[in-house]
Amino acid sequence: MKKLTFILLLTGLLWSCQTSQPISYSSYHSHLNITDSVAADSASIAFIAPYKEKLESEMSAIIGFSNQELTKRSVESTLGNFVADLNQEIVAAETGERVDMGAVATGGLRTVLPKGDITLGKAYEVMPFENLMVILALDGDLMQQLFEYIGQAKNIALSNSKLVYDSNGKLLEASIGGEPFDPMKTYHLAITDYLANGGDRMSFLIDAPRVRETNLLQRDAIIKKIKQLQAANQPIVANIEGRVIFK
Repeated sequence: MKKLTFILLLTGLLWSCQTSQPISYSSYHSHLNITDSVAADSASIAFIAPYKEKLESEMSAIIGFSNQELTKRSVESTLGNFVADLNQEIVAAETGERVDMGAVATGGLRTVLPKGDITLGKAYEVMPFENLMVILALDGDLMQQLFEYIGQAKNIALSNSKLVYDSNGKLLEASIGGEPFDPMKTYHLAITDYLANGGDRMSFLIDAPRVRETNLLQRDAIIKKIKQLQAANQPIVANIEGRVIFK
């Protein structure tokens, strides 16, 4: 009996050793150069055609009109001001919360809004990212860090505010809603979750209390505002107002 047990154990050990060895596979591949000489797959084209047609129809729908081309640039721009303003307005309306300022990173606005008809597809080009809007509560210290960041990075558009810096980006004066910045107050900022989570080196926002997280995409806020203007038979308007000044 002991001999049989030993044989069974030895057999199992040998089997486990065999099956634990790596199995060698041979890989065969070749390069296929895709050129005009490669014919399109007609079956695939036919399959996606109705979806492509529907998508193109939706993206070409006109949702608004602009009398001017809205562009972006560092410090202050028409497109940056437009989106920062609508962030404050739309997020406040959607949530019912107090929103003192709206902000947007101009680097995230990927193209201009052209003069003339604005299509749904153009709104997707301007904001292709799936970023959600949130409301942050910023105390005096966090506001000061935000101002300092804007003075150095020059890539954040801010609504309802005026900031004055020296030539080196040091803050000289700041006002919110026409009133001097009060370091003892807490301000509510509408901004994307990407920036609230520290994107674009804004790590100082990570620990900022969140007043409200929303299911509203930044892109949808832009679309909503443009459609509101169209419904009121009003064009998109944005101006350079001296919101950020470097002396």
